[in-house]
Amino acid sequence: MILVIGSENCSKCKMTKTILENKKVNFEYKLLESLSLEEQKKYINMAQKANQMSMPIIVKDNKITTLQQL
Repeated sequence: MILVIGSENCSKCKMTKTILENKKVNFEYKLLESLSLEEQKKYINMAQKANQMSMPIIVKDNKITTLQQL
């Protein structure tokens, strides 16, 4: 399962969702703000370690990935 974590009013997040839907990729979308503080820190730390400093955060198999890698 692919998890896409986005934020409110993020055009890149909306574009990512649209691309995945068009490719018929099974994914779950969550707003960062809706996650618990513990989950927020977890995913932000994962993204920082992967040198990703922008939204959305895409997680596959508990690893940060990019749209191009899917």
